[in-house]
Amino acid sequence: MNGQETRALFDMGRAAWNDWASQVLKSKANFEEAGTLSLNWFGEGDNDETRLWLKVAKADFANERFEDAVDFEGFVFPGPVNLTGAVFERPVSFAGAEFGLSATFARVHFQADATFKAAKFSGQAVFDDALFDGGADFERTEFLKEKNGPLSHGVKFQRTRFTGKADFRSSLISGSADFSKAQFAAAARFDEARFLSDTMFEGAVFSGSAGFNAAQFLGNAGFAEAQFTGEARFAEAAFKGEVRFDRGQFWNDVSFRDARFDKPASFVDMRAEGKARFPGTKFALDATFTDARFSGEADFSAAEFGAPAVFRQSGFTGGVTFAGARFLSQADFASFSLGKTSTFAESRFEGEAVFREARFEAPVSFASTAFLGKADFSAAQSRVAFVLAGATFRTVPDFLEANFHEPPRLDNMTVADPLKRFHSWKKAGISDPRGPFFKAAKVCKDPDASAKFRRLKKLASEAQDLPREQEFFAQEFRCRRFWSDKPFGSGIGRFWLGYIYGGVANFGRSLLRPAALWLLSVVVFACFYLAARGSAASFLKWPPAAIGSPCASGTSNPILEAIYLSLRSAFLQIDWHDSINARRVFGCLYGVEPGGTPIMPLIVSSLALFQAILSAALIFLFLLALRNLLKVR
Repeated sequence: MNGQETRALFDMGRAAWNDWASQVLKSKANFEEAGTLSLNWFGEGDNDETRLWLKVAKADFANERFEDAVDFEGFVFPGPVNLTGAVFERPVSFAGAEFGLSATFARVHFQADATFKAAKFSGQAVFDDALFDGGADFERTEFLKEKNGPLSHGVKFQRTRFTGKADFRSSLISGSADFSKAQFAAAARFDEARFLSDTMFEGAVFSGSAGFNAAQFLGNAGFAEAQFTGEARFAEAAFKGEVRFDRGQFWNDVSFRDARFDKPASFVDMRAEGKARFPGTKFALDATFTDARFSGEADFSAAEFGAPAVFRQSGFTGGVTFAGARFLSQADFASFSLGKTSTFAESRFEGEAVFREARFEAPVSFASTAFLGKADFSAAQSRVAFVLAGATFRTVPDFLEANFHEPPRLDNMTVADPLKRFHSWKKAGISDPRGPFFKAAKVCKDPDASAKFRRLKKLASEAQDLPREQEFFAQEFRCRRFWSDKPFGSGIGRFWLGYIYGGVANFGRSLLRPAALWLLSVVVFACFYLAARGSAASFLKWPPAAIGSPCASGTSNPILEAIYLSLRSAFLQIDWHDSINARRVFGCLYGVEPGGTPIMPLIVSSLALFQAILSAALIFLFLLALRNLLKVR
């Protein structure tokens, strides 16, 4: 129908209109049954029969001006509908209307409220450059054009301006939707809307609140360069395709609470001036926040990142919390900055954690955080409190060239044993430092580990954390093995003395080991003193013969005298100023000369001297451990 015919039929009312629509649909069914109906994606005819049917089925309201309230509620439009340039001065309702083919509302001016509630668009719906001065109600509207057309979209709201409230709650959009550069001056509601294909809001402007709570985006979603002046809510939204908020600007609060991102999500160069809430959000693939700026508080608590999370060069002026967050892959925070108190407490980094050149301008806490991969804090800068209390590291963290204005808190921080046995060396670009005779020995895989532990030791010393300082000193010493200290060559002394010092005293941290070895030495040397009573042949028959033999001179017990002799040497008493005791001990054990002088075998004197030296070393190590335990400096 042409414009006059369309207007005349409309003036006859809904019943007459739908009767006509019923007849047109019957004729369409006949054409389909005959196989002569041929429509392209845009709803245009490909043959004469189809073009003739379209001419009859078309409703043309182009450039019409409706001065009174208009009611299209329940109307059925069997063919294309053209309202391009139409003006509705009063409220208009298309509630429950059905559009069988394309519906064009381009440049339509709705000067009052317009409702499309529960309307159904089976063809392409075009609202490009339309202007809604009143409320625009698309609640539960269905846009069913499934496939994306060539160089076009199933639903188009390009540059559409919504002066009043725009309501798309629970709407269904089957094909691609284009809201690029649309303007929403008041509240925009897309809560629980379902976008089954690609959706674009690139360059859109939301001056009022924008609600996408529980919305579903099954295709890609583009919000690049979108601006949100009011509060933006994406709580519990599901993004099944790729998402782009690049260069988006949130001038008020924004919430992605419990949102789900199944494909890569990009927030590159975004700006959030208000609170940014991402608690419980799950990113299945890459999450990129490079150069993002958060001026208000940011909350990523209990968020989960299943693939690389990139916050490189991002800034959190208002502080951020990642408490309880999980990073299942690499987490890149290189060159990122914090402006207010922030926390990563009880978070978990299962991949590499990179904080290289990060700037902490406010207190930050990594308390009880687990680092299961490499942790790189090299060249980081912290001006105030930096807390690593209770943090656990599977590999030695890198704090080389890091600068702390206040000593970091390292209470109960633990680093897993860096030395392991590698039956097959597989570090690319670096050969096995162990020689052919030491393949079974433990070695640190990281050649820079000793330098990293040395830096940690210095940090612990500045924090006056003696237990951590001792631990890091021990690990530094151990990590030098085979890299800087060779078993035969450079550093040979440190190599072997390190083994002894670590084994005997746990690098000055064990009271039990030197004490137990001291007691054991008393028993062992007492046995040697007993064995020295006889010849070498009798020594081979000991202990029964030695234990059973009486004193060589006197009535004392040789076993007790041997223990006494060993204890004297163990307490560094190797000079005998008391002749009576000397005669009793040595006389019992080794006899006396004809003049009454006790016999003191050279081997016994040598053993006593050696025992005294050994005991002195063990006593020193015991006292050193005691001092360390009591933190006596």
